[in-house]
Amino acid sequence: MADGLTAGQLGAPAEWNAGKAADQGEFAKLSVPCAEAETGKLAHALRYEEAHGIG
Repeated sequence: MADGLTAGQLGAPAEWNAGKAADQGEFAKLSVPCAEAETGKLAHALRYEEAHGIG
């Protein structure tokens, strides 16, 4: 919730994921798991934090 509004009330951005499908673009880069050869951005950040004792 943001300022008391739900996701449904806020709606979706006009150009979600830079106009690309959910399995492409920046959102796809975020969701690649740690088990893959090239991890996604989120998995990479979590691995980095764990390795360096951050967070």
